[in-house]
Amino acid sequence: MRKVFALVAVTLLIAGATMAWQTNNSDLNFSPGPGVAVVELFTSEGCSSCPPAEAALNDIVAAADRTNARVFALAFHVDYWNGLGWPDPFSDKAYSHRQREYATHFESTRIYTPQMIVNGSTEFVGSSRMKARAAIADALATKPEAEIEATARHTAGRVMVSVQRPATKTTALINVALVQRGLTTEVPRGENAGRTLHHENVARDFKTQKVSDDEEYHFDLAFPDGAKPADVSLIVYVQDKETWSIVGAKQLSLPTTDK
Repeated sequence: MRKVFALVAVTLLIAGATMAWQTNNSDLNFSPGPGVAVVELFTSEGCSSCPPAEAALNDIVAAADRTNARVFALAFHVDYWNGLGWPDPFSDKAYSHRQREYATHFESTRIYTPQMIVNGSTEFVGSSRMKARAAIADALATKPEAEIEATARHTAGRVMVSVQRPATKTTALINVALVQRGLTTEVPRGENAGRTLHHENVARDFKTQKVSDDEEYHFDLAFPDGAKPADVSLIVYVQDKETWSIVGAKQLSLPTTDK
């Protein structure tokens, strides 16, 4: 039995969703609206069902670029697959913990990959194109509670982010994710042995703070070794601490390294 809390066999559901992506590979087209959509994918290079979901996320990133919609996608690579043949180089136990926190919020006894969550409130098998499209459309149709004001500074292998206190009525958390694009792994072992995996917007560092009475919040994130600044960006999003719904988000390009 696989040691993944209650990792549920959703083979038929995933297979159906995977087929939907493979048989309907037309481009996504978002209609920019007043809202924002934060798309979090929980995935692993050790999971054979995950590559179709990562292809879905990659398409979402490309569609957001193409349409200028405020859709912010990121992939959290969990670590609970690491003992099953291939340790995911992008995995972090903190991301597995974040997924478990979501499970608690959804009153679920299971965690699984691939799981996609949109705006902290809608979850589904990550390779389901139809559900992703519908959830993102709903998110973009509703004006967010808070607009984000943030700046970033890159120096000496670190990225410093400053976020102004969001104007929100909720008890909130500020999340800052440093994501990297254009990553490729040739997997030699495990369920994806022999496959070349392509990743976009992989979370390489992630920090969170509770909103208090402070007017400004500061985050210190590590710049990935060997990364190009053009391939790194920051996703800043504010989340209701009680409901886990996302009430505001913004993406920042990485500035030129300070001298």
